[in-house]
Amino acid sequence: MLGTIGKNTVKRKILLLTLVILILLFLKNCTHFGWESYKAEGLAPEHYDVLVNRDDSVFYIGGRSSKHFFNKEDGKIDSSINKTILYYSLDYCRTWKEIIVNHRGNVSNLHVEGDTFVIANQFLQMPSSILYSTNQGNSWVSIMEIESKQYIQDISINNELGVIVALRGDSILNVLSLKEGNIDTLITFPASHYYLELLDTKAFFITRGKDKAVIVFDYKTKDTNKFKLPDIIRVVSKGTDNQGNLLIVAEEDKDHHAVYRVNNKIKRIDLGKYSEYRINRVSGNSKRIYLDVHQKGNMSILGISHELIYSEDNGDSWSQEDYPISLSTKPYSPLYDGGYLTYTAFGKFQRLK
Repeated sequence: MLGTIGKNTVKRKILLLTLVILILLFLKNCTHFGWESYKAEGLAPEHYDVLVNRDDSVFYIGGRSSKHFFNKEDGKIDSSINKTILYYSLDYCRTWKEIIVNHRGNVSNLHVEGDTFVIANQFLQMPSSILYSTNQGNSWVSIMEIESKQYIQDISINNELGVIVALRGDSILNVLSLKEGNIDTLITFPASHYYLELLDTKAFFITRGKDKAVIVFDYKTKDTNKFKLPDIIRVVSKGTDNQGNLLIVAEEDKDHHAVYRVNNKIKRIDLGKYSEYRINRVSGNSKRIYLDVHQKGNMSILGISHELIYSEDNGDSWSQEDYPISLSTKPYSPLYDGGYLTYTAFGKFQRLK
């Protein structure tokens, strides 16, 4: 009898231990409980630079498709043609359909306003242009050809002024408006104004040099407001949220970062324990501020392991999320419903709800 009781006790312990192991394995495999990860259907495995989100209803991804040519004489690849490619999705990037562009180049910037699309079409050592469509990409026209010594830094659309282009030359930065064949210069900056973000009614410029400041420029009135940044080492990254705020990641001291939000005033946001992380990019929506980061040691032969941190209370506290696929997380887009979505080099999308 005692022997039977002893055997039953051992069995119960083994069963309990098995259950514990199974639970631990289950929890290990569910560490990304806040994420969806899925393979895109209908999207060619090419190079993509831009992911644009229109109110979470339509997503656009753009880049280039490269074809290489083999030189039989020396046995080397000696040239390539980059075809401009653009796709759209109606289901959070699960399935895609192509929008035919029929141009050479690369979608380096994309702006969508209703049925109107504007593409900054440029790639190294190729002629650049501004491509324009008023019928959702069914047909395209080039409304501006760009010299090789110039660079399109950003584009936007203004209801009254037309297409807004930030065009960098050898020593100056021009903000131009393009409408019905007319080109007007809205403002010109010296080359020291290097970071910028074009929105639909205004532009943000971050100055370079000892006295760093943010200049807010109104397209219509041509008024400028200047906000002085505190004494910082450098600007690490910049972006905007969908409320029209500029978000700046600044290195204040060596390996110590903070976020500054600028609109009608400037506000410093502390990163707490994440201030020593390396910041790759910043973005936001009406509910969250997002930072794509990596720690100094998160590097391997395969690449850098990225992490995502976010705040839901304007920076008073921060939470961390590990990407399901952490080695490649570009391009990306914050979602209007408060989530975050990014594309990886493995052809998968990762969505944080």
